[in-house]
Amino acid sequence: MEMRAQISQQDLALVKAGMAASVTPVGSDRSFAGQVWQVAPTIDPQSRQGDVRILVPYDPQIRPGGFAEARIGAGAATAPLLPQSAVLSDDGGNYVYIINAKNEVERRTVKIGSVDQAGVTIVEGLSGTEAVVLSAGPFLNPGQKVNPRRQAAR
Repeated sequence: MEMRAQISQQDLALVKAGMAASVTPVGSDRSFAGQVWQVAPTIDPQSRQGDVRILVPYDPQIRPGGFAEARIGAGAATAPLLPQSAVLSDDGGNYVYIINAKNEVERRTVKIGSVDQAGVTIVEGLSGTEAVVLSAGPFLNPGQKVNPRRQAAR
């Protein structure tokens, strides 16, 4: 069987053929494992949505023509999450200050991912093992000696 799901333009860009999906028919608490097999190359100009086709094994509980909810697993990544106060920006782009082994401030260029209430996800520039300045960054300069106060990661 096949499910045709409509998803937003921005989400469609993240979906690829072969991704795992979970399909739950309306009114059912049972989910069925499926797999994305086709992603539409076009977007509907009115709804700004595109079609994703999900292959689902036949089961009598899935009724052709019925409605269902699909969750597409986009994978997971491990990335450092910092408070918004730690990430600074200027004409050179986004950056953070880290404290090196000599207790000196170093500027590190970073690429940010998602920004939400939990903080800023850093997708490039940090390994997650650095000592990052969480606040007061605007008052620091690269090379400046500091006396860091360590705080455990959350």
